[in-house]
Amino acid sequence: MDNEQNKSLEMILVKMGLLNEEGLLKAVEAKKANPRKTLSAILLEKSIISEFDYIRAMGVKYNMPLVNLAAQKISPAILRYISEEDAKKNVIIPVHETEYLLHVATDNPFKQVLFEKLSQLCGKQVSVLLATKNDIEEAIRQNYIQQSVNNIMAQIEEEFGKVEEAEEEIFAFDDDSLQNDSIVKAVGVILEQGYQRKASDIHIEPIENYVTVRLRIDGELIETMSFAKTAFGHLLSRFKVLGGLDIAEKRLPQDGRMNVLLDGEKVNMRISTLPTIFGEKIVIRILGTSNPEDILGIEDLHMGLNQTKFEKALKAPNGIVLITGPTGSGKTTTVYAALKMIAKSTINVITVEDPVEKILPHINQVQVNTKSGLTFATGLRSILRQDPDIVMIGEIRDAETAEIGARAAITGHLVIATMHTNDAASAFMRLIDMGVEPYMVASSIVCVVAQRLVKKICKYCKEEYTPEQEELVEWEGELPERLHHGRGCPMCNNTGYLGRMAVYEIVEMDNKVKRFVVQKAESYVIKEYLKEEKGFLDLGLHMQELVKQGITTAQELKKIKTSLD
Repeated sequence: MDNEQNKSLEMILVKMGLLNEEGLLKAVEAKKANPRKTLSAILLEKSIISEFDYIRAMGVKYNMPLVNLAAQKISPAILRYISEEDAKKNVIIPVHETEYLLHVATDNPFKQVLFEKLSQLCGKQVSVLLATKNDIEEAIRQNYIQQSVNNIMAQIEEEFGKVEEAEEEIFAFDDDSLQNDSIVKAVGVILEQGYQRKASDIHIEPIENYVTVRLRIDGELIETMSFAKTAFGHLLSRFKVLGGLDIAEKRLPQDGRMNVLLDGEKVNMRISTLPTIFGEKIVIRILGTSNPEDILGIEDLHMGLNQTKFEKALKAPNGIVLITGPTGSGKTTTVYAALKMIAKSTINVITVEDPVEKILPHINQVQVNTKSGLTFATGLRSILRQDPDIVMIGEIRDAETAEIGARAAITGHLVIATMHTNDAASAFMRLIDMGVEPYMVASSIVCVVAQRLVKKICKYCKEEYTPEQEELVEWEGELPERLHHGRGCPMCNNTGYLGRMAVYEIVEMDNKVKRFVVQKAESYVIKEYLKEEKGFLDLGLHMQELVKQGITTAQELKKIKTSLD
């Protein structure tokens, strides 16, 4: 061990195969310009090595154990030794304790003064475990927020008593009680956690004796906190007030909207309640901020070679640009990116949506209201009397909407619309099955975009591996020898994935495709022609390219292929 301690971290990294000669020389050159920086700091700054590799080498050099914080269940009681503020400031978190030892995770084992103070405070010897800064910060965020919620809920119970459901007692609540600091804090903690962790939805679910909060992150639901059910009624009422719902109504589902200030930004949200056998469940959809700058542009969609085709279609004087895919495939994001590109003060753009998710400048947006008789079809008819240049239809759901949209496109309007189909080529027959004449479908459509959302490999725990044969069953062409996946870490909730991106296929209309449509040809016939004659890259092949590039995994490719069968 003495030999290892005498070696530099850089030499240990080389010995472990985590740093090559080229990377080391690059860091040495950079150090000449920054003599005050250590070589290790430069290696990290320039991403020559990962933070995890650095911690591994430090563990070898100083004979210190590493800890996987994602796999640790940290007791709320142990957090009493270090406040959240001190934990964040010093990048340290207690992990577990024994009768004589307190084990703490840190990325810097040389904070002796801090460890001595902590030892005096808890009356135990401090044992140091190594973890990356990112892992520790994520563990702090996840564990202290649960402690914070528990404390707030206990305070609400103490101030207002126990209310498990918003029943008759709810009528006794006045505006002051619903504005109470403890209730406001509890709601704020839940909403802020969802927003900061980039969740698309927040699920607040009453179970028999407690309430769980789950966040939908990258398409998966992850439980992030739970609390006693006894204070849930107060919380439920606060959410209803924010969403403009009836706090006395608990027997029927309700829907509403709310704007909440989080991290200095006004964030738009949709709220939905649903009566269950254990009480009302709340689901909050986080729509994003009201800032138009936060709406993605087409260049942010990473469409690759398809971007030029898509932009060309959006510049057409008239016709339908159809965007298809299942629910949750990112169609709305693509539509808003298209509208952001083409909307300007010199043209009249009108949308009919259900719901309106983001407010766009230079655009007239209409919200569908079926209760009052404002459907997609009736809204579309009225829009066409408003001298529009461009019309956006939130979803083609029925024959009437489809036919009006097709006629609008043929008579000189550019129509952007979404629809549910598995792939781009299937959209033609779907419209025909709805009752639109084949010649109208062929004449009106400019292009069809099909898309899916796929999970990206976590950049913090990405690693190379040799794939098993069964992983490559769906592979077309030459089989790869090496692929990438994520091993799992706190930054990705131990899933191996972090973030999502869309994959696309685009069918452009030409004379032959139009003839196929008029003849009601099956979608596979159109796809075979496009692949043979036009070099068409379908969803599966686009996904395969992303797997080869190490952006996503063979497992995600298999999911896409299965959904297309």
